[in-house]
Amino acid sequence: MDQNYKPITTDNPAVPGSIITVYATGLGTTNPTYPAGQVPPSTPLYVTNTPTSASIGGTSADVLFAGLAPGFPGAYQLNIKVPTGIGSGFQLILIWNGGGVSQDSLSIPIKSQ
Repeated sequence: MDQNYKPITTDNPAVPGSIITVYATGLGTTNPTYPAGQVPPSTPLYVTNTPTSASIGGTSADVLFAGLAPGFPGAYQLNIKVPTGIGSGFQLILIWNGGGVSQDSLSIPIKSQ
């Protein structure tokens, strides 16, 4: 595990400009294709075929990677940059993929700088 990794908690909130990792299911096929139910390796990366976008606290957030999570069958990993200009406190994360949107039940603590 990356030694710089720190889970986001109320004691360690995300800050604008930082990169967070979110795990999801149901983001569809990848390029290159990969068999369902198998454990994906770390190389090559299996990127989602359908464009994926996100918002945090109602502000558009850059999705730097959306694809299969290496080592986790059936899971997708999204690396998302926390946008600047959002307030402190718990902020809702929404993810769009293929015309669908995630449930509005994921929020993370943010500490504005």
